[in-house]
Amino acid sequence: AFNLVKSQHFDLIITDLGLPGQSGDEMTADIRAYERDNNLKLMKIVGLTGHALGAITEKCMKAGMDEVYH
Repeated sequence: AFNLVKSQHFDLIITDLGLPGQSGDEMTADIRAYERDNNLKLMKIVGLTGHALGAITEKCMKAGMDEVYH
């Protein structure tokens, strides 16, 4: 997914927070760093989770997500 982000701009990225290998908040942080490093317009990123919100929402928002939905 991150390689796709590096190759083109998306109007919206929807990510599951429990991705195998890399969590959605980790991927978001990587995307935001890539955008900053390359002076790119920020893409809208929304996280989806089946887990309880609260602490996970705060963690995702700190990573740079625009919204988190349960």
